[in-house]
Amino acid sequence: MKRKILFLSLALLLPVIVFLFLKTFGRNQFDIPVYHKDSVEYIAACERIFEAPYVIADSITTEIGWKGNEATLISFSEIPSEGLMRLKEDFEPSQLQIVSLSTSELARLKCIFLVSEKYNAVLLDGKRQIRGYYQLTSREEADRLLMEISILLKDY
Repeated sequence: MKRKILFLSLALLLPVIVFLFLKTFGRNQFDIPVYHKDSVEYIAACERIFEAPYVIADSITTEIGWKGNEATLISFSEIPSEGLMRLKEDFEPSQLQIVSLSTSELARLKCIFLVSEKYNAVLLDGKRQIRGYYQLTSREEADRLLMEISILLKDY
């Protein structure tokens, strides 16, 4: 009988102890990767070799009108997508800067931002590091972008 009571109290007490331990010492934290931190793949169209860690140059950020926000989205599409409209609704201009690039310099800037053909947007952090590539016409990608911007704004 004493064994049954011991096993029953252990079975009931163990989850409570684990819960209290995790609640006290655990910490939920999400992180967004920094792209091209260790290496930069060679892109044939660029005809250039980039060094790691890759950070966007000051001259380029000045050229595109970067204001040094904690999060900046560079859009390589002139047509506003549903994802871009959602971003403008969800974030204040002081939190997120959205830069739409013109077609005249598009190929050169796509090369500088290391954007492949399947993506039309890049997320930069306050340190001019690339934090993500996105296809804004896809609902899933737009949702991922919203979540990653929220995480980025909480971390800084």
